[in-house]
Amino acid sequence: VALDTISLAELQPIGLGLFNALTADSGLRDLLVANLAAAQPGNLRLRLQIDPPELRRLPWEALYREPGGFVALSDLSISRYIAVGAQINRPVVTQLPLKILVASAAPSELPKLNFEAERKNLTEALSDEEAKGWVKLEFIEHAKRQSVRDALKEFRPHVFHFSGHGHFRDEKASLAFEDSYGDTDPITPAAAAVLFGGLPELRLVVLNACETAIDS
Repeated sequence: VALDTISLAELQPIGLGLFNALTADSGLRDLLVANLAAAQPGNLRLRLQIDPPELRRLPWEALYREPGGFVALSDLSISRYIAVGAQINRPVVTQLPLKILVASAAPSELPKLNFEAERKNLTEALSDEEAKGWVKLEFIEHAKRQSVRDALKEFRPHVFHFSGHGHFRDEKASLAFEDSYGDTDPITPAAAAVLFGGLPELRLVVLNACETAIDS
C-alpha cells in the first residue's frame, strides 16, 4: 500500500539501500555488474530466495543501482523463489495447442488492478504461437468459484494463470475471487484443492497476486 503512494524519487533511496545490502559482498557485486554490462537488456534474471520470511515483504523489485537506475526497468527481471526441495520435473507432453486459461478477479472493496494491460501483454507475447495454432488462450473476468470450475472442466487447460489479489495473515493464505455480489470470496488452500481437483491435464498454476510468495 505504501509503495502505491510514493514517487519514484522517494523509492530510489529505498531501492539503492536494498541493492547495496544485497551486493555487500564485493565478489557478488562485481559478478552482477559484469553480467549486467555484458548481457542484452532483459536477458538476465535475478532469482531471490529470501530468508528470514520477514525480509520477503521488502520491495526487492525496486532494486536501484548507480549508475543504471532501477534494474527491473531495463537490465534484468527479478523473481522470488521458494525452495521446495529436490523434485523430478517430468516434461509436459501434450497434443498442441497448449491451452492457457487466464482468470482475473477484482472485488469491489479491493484496490483496482490493470487487468487489461496484463491481458494485452499475454496476448501480444503469444500472438505468433497462437497464429501457428501452438497456443490457445481463454480469458475469464470477475472470476468466481463456479465460473472458474466450469471453465476448467470445459476448456481443460494445461496452464491456469490468475491475476488478482492475494492475502496472507496469521499463517493463513487466500486468493481473492469474487462472489455473486462482486465482493471478496477468499479461496483458501483447501478450496483451491477442490477447485483444481480431477484435472490431469493441468500442469502449471501461475499466481500473479500479492503475497503469494510468502509461506508459513
